Amino acid sequence: MKHTQNKLIYAAVAVVILGFIAWGWFVRWYHAHPAAGRFVVLVMVLWGVWLCSRFVRVLPSKLASIFKDPYTRIDRGDDN
Repeated sequence: MKHTQNKLIYAAVAVVILGFIAWGWFVRWYHAHPAAGRFVVLVMVLWGVWLCSRFVRVLPSKLASIFKDPYTRIDRGDDN
């Protein structure tokens, strides 16, 4: 289990570092090409809105299944 946790930590650190590098490259490119950069930002914002809408649609059923109370289930009477 410890080995798996270490791999996850290393992966998370790598994603953060690569994210900062990619963000720096994007900012430099954005300043060099402002019109195209605004279009890319618009696409990223629309994609983020779409992802959030999907997450919000799925979230209630996921939370209900996680926090389901086993004592409030309907008793069908077939387990006696």
